[in-house]
Amino acid sequence: MLYLIYAQFTVFLHYASTAKRPTPVTAILRSNFQSVRQYQFRYSVKGLKGTYLKNGVDIQEDQLKARQIAVADSAFGVEPEEINGTLEVLQTDSSVKMTK
Repeated sequence: MLYLIYAQFTVFLHYASTAKRPTPVTAILRSNFQSVRQYQFRYSVKGLKGTYLKNGVDIQEDQLKARQIAVADSAFGVEPEEINGTLEVLQTDSSVKMTK
């Protein structure tokens, strides 16, 4: 028997203008748990001049559970290259530059 669970949400966070931030800000958080990818997309940060997409799961939790590497070790929290995030930035000539 196959069960399909569809779970998603959207949260709008509205921040009024302040003396330090004269322009009001709205942050939109969305989640959707259906995904078919080798390295799961985890989150995105979108702005007017760029977008950051993060793949994979944070490896620090698994490293801590395994107790095979010290937090002070320089290899702690270093992610495999295949789950690095991707940053896409709008250039002045209207092209988009992508970096990992």
